[in-house]
Amino acid sequence: QLYITGAIDYGSPEGVVVLDLKPANVTFTESDNPVALLPGGTVSAPVNDQSSYQGASIVIERTGGTQTGDQFGVSSASGLSFNDGQIWQGDKAIAAVTTAANGARTFTVLKGVAQSAAQQVWRAITYQSTSQDPTLAGNTATFRISFNDGEGHTAEFTAAVNVVGINDPAVVSTEPVGGSYASGGEPVSLFKNTAIDTIEVGQNIHRME
Repeated sequence: QLYITGAIDYGSPEGVVVLDLKPANVTFTESDNPVALLPGGTVSAPVNDQSSYQGASIVIERTGGTQTGDQFGVSSASGLSFNDGQIWQGDKAIAAVTTAANGARTFTVLKGVAQSAAQQVWRAITYQSTSQDPTLAGNTATFRISFNDGEGHTAEFTAAVNVVGINDPAVVSTEPVGGSYASGGEPVSLFKNTAIDTIEVGQNIHRME
């Protein structure tokens, strides 16, 4: 049976799975680097051998539904890499990663993974948004995190990321119209097929120069 330490609500059955993957108070800023969701997580098992961690998993799902640009990944500073649906430590795959239709991401420890590597997987999980309007759903992204120790013992808690958007400049596309204006004649158009995208929803155009 696998334990993850932390000060959060117990799962079911109470007292069997103890989670102390207490999330950090982190802030993601638009266009900046991904942020770790569980950077201080620790993991251990009563019998601390490699078979103790096989099948342990964490499912991360954004409450309210996945938003455009939401991405989970692996910290580049962790020494781990992500490729072909797996997390790698050097040339060894140590966790499988799957994504459900609703955007929930599952990280599952593979066979023959030592305590330090299993712990490294949890600490390396990151979040970022590639959207140009990441605060469309609010300034906080909240995630439901479900843990299963591989033996059917579960626990659930939430992690929140403060999201800071950047006011992107509006994008204008248009085509100039060739023509001439005669004094006293009707006005002529200078442009056609003009479109203006404010990027962030709900913004207005103040003026054009």
